[in-house]
Amino acid sequence: MQVLKRLSMGFGSILAAALLLAVAAPKATHALVAALVQVTNTSANPVPVVDVRSSTEQTVELACTFTAGYCVQINADGSYVDAAWTVPSGMQYVIKDVEVSSTISTGVTFSTFGVQWTPPGGSLRLERWSVAADGTTREYQFPSGIVVLSGSTITCTSAGSLNYGYVRGYLTAN
Repeated sequence: MQVLKRLSMGFGSILAAALLLAVAAPKATHALVAALVQVTNTSANPVPVVDVRSSTEQTVELACTFTAGYCVQINADGSYVDAAWTVPSGMQYVIKDVEVSSTISTGVTFSTFGVQWTPPGGSLRLERWSVAADGTTREYQFPSGIVVLSGSTITCTSAGSLNYGYVRGYLTAN
């Protein structure tokens, strides 16, 4: 009986020590991790800060009209202004993907869709994609992006039988 009492006291002491450690350890661990991760923002060692909430406000979708030859910005509510869109001053437009839809047309096997722009003081830039004239929609993605400089007006070119072309990307500061 005496041995059983001592064993119970020993297990109770170990259990109490373990519970005390479990309660105290997270605070100590938290303080240690916080000290290791602390970052100081100084002029010698600046820390970049990005406002994630405004990143969706910087997204720009353009619809390219083949009859007019220019691209218009589509607003979040689906509306648009029927005027050529220009990259705002102090910003760059990074094209992330292009969506092109063709139509079936007798005698036409391929259609081309192009986006062109002339940066202020620069020379004409042109990106062009060929699609089969088979009534399907194709999307081209550019993980690194195609950069369009500030002040550039994006226009479109087409040949063959196309339904529409969309250009999607985002604005970033110069």
